[in-house]
Amino acid sequence: MAVDERAARAVRADCRLVIFDFDGTLADSFPWFVAVLDQVAARWRFSSVAPGEEELLRAMSARAILRHLRMPGWKTPLVAADLRRRMRADIDQIRRFDGVDAMLARLHHSGLELAVATSNSADNVRRVLGADNL
Repeated sequence: MAVDERAARAVRADCRLVIFDFDGTLADSFPWFVAVLDQVAARWRFSSVAPGEEELLRAMSARAILRHLRMPGWKTPLVAADLRRRMRADIDQIRRFDGVDAMLARLHHSGLELAVATSNSADNVRRVLGADNL
């Protein structure tokens, strides 16, 4: 048995927890995010998204998006709360990525513990993932 294969088996034997991000990993919330971002920018007075910038934003980290839109850091908690509240109202527009249900079921049935680490609300996560994935 090769060293890499032994190491992989050892990791599998020792690791019992898999942690996922929610937005952009389990749920495709980006189209919704882009659709509401100009309203949020107007409310909190930071730069809006220029036409054609959507794909540029998709490739950026959250921190890079904030810098790009010239949003002061002190507004981050306020804007994040506003986005969570808006998402709660629009939750039907947020979809799981294809294959997420089957992947989570496979991992769960293999005995792994699953967790979600997110800045989104627990209620939004539960509503999008559904009872079968919790």
